[in-house]
Amino acid sequence: MKVNAGLSEVTYGQGMQAIQLLHANAYFPEVYRTLIAAMGHDQYTVHMPLLRPLWPAANAAQLRDWSLFADDLIVHMDQHRRRGVIGIGHSLGAIVSWLAAIKRPDLFSRLILIDPVILPPKMIRSMRFMPIWLQRRKVPLIRISSRRRDHWPDRRALEEHLRSKKVFQRFDTAVWADFKTYGVNEDVDGGVRLRFPREWESRIYSTPPNIWKYLNRDTCPITIIKAQYSDVITSDTWQRLNGLLDRHTLIEMQDVGHLVPFEKPLQLADQLITILGQSRNSRI
Repeated sequence: MKVNAGLSEVTYGQGMQAIQLLHANAYFPEVYRTLIAAMGHDQYTVHMPLLRPLWPAANAAQLRDWSLFADDLIVHMDQHRRRGVIGIGHSLGAIVSWLAAIKRPDLFSRLILIDPVILPPKMIRSMRFMPIWLQRRKVPLIRISSRRRDHWPDRRALEEHLRSKKVFQRFDTAVWADFKTYGVNEDVDGGVRLRFPREWESRIYSTPPNIWKYLNRDTCPITIIKAQYSDVITSDTWQRLNGLLDRHTLIEMQDVGHLVPFEKPLQLADQLITILGQSRNSRI
C-alpha cells in the first residue's frame, strides 16, 4: 500500500487495470484493503481518494449537500488527469461518484455502486426542510451519530467498546484488524480518537441528495449492488429502480447488510471480478 498524502489518496496494488474506489461515510480507504487484496494485487491498481472529512482541519459546517464531495472528486481526478476510469463507490462514496459522473461524463467508463444511499423522495424532502437541531432529535441515525462516543483513554478501551457493538461483530477478522490500525488517531492528551470525525458523520447523514432527479441522465454503464439487508435502499425503492434503470445492471447480494465490503469482502471481491470481466468482454 502506498499513501500519497500530498494528493490525498491511498493507492493499493500494482496491476494493469486502474480502478478508483471511494469510501463510505464514517470510514476510510484502508479498511477496504481486504476486499482489494481478494481482487488480486497483480491485476488491479486501486486509487482511493480521501473524502473531505479526512482532510486536516476540514469544517463540517461547510457541507450543505453531497455535491461538495462530487466537486472535490472532480478536482482530484483533474489533478491526476484521470479520464474514462472504472469507478467503484460504497454508500456515500457510491452516490458521490455517481454525482461526479453526471456532472462530468468523461471521467468514468463505468460505475459499480455498492449499496448506494438512495432514500425515498418523501424522506429526502422532509429532511431538507427540517432544521439540523430537529433532525438530531427526530432522526435516529443522526441522533446516534451526533452523540457517538469517539474518544477513549487507550486502544484497548476503544477495542473493547467497539467490539461490543453488533455492527463491528459482523466485520471480517482482517477488516476489523485494519479498522483498529488505520481508523484511530493518537490524541494530544494521550488518548485515542476515531479518525473520521463524528461531526462530519452526522452532518453527512443530515444532508442526503435527491438522486431521483438524475436517474434519466445519460452517463456511463452502471451496476448497482444492493445488500439484502440494506438500510439505505428499501424494497420499494429497489423495485422502482429496477423499472427506471433498465439500461443498467442491478444485483442483490444475499445474507449481508449495508457494510458489504467489511462483512463479506471475499464474496464481494468475486462479484466485482465477475462484473469487471464482463465489462472487458463486452468491449471485445
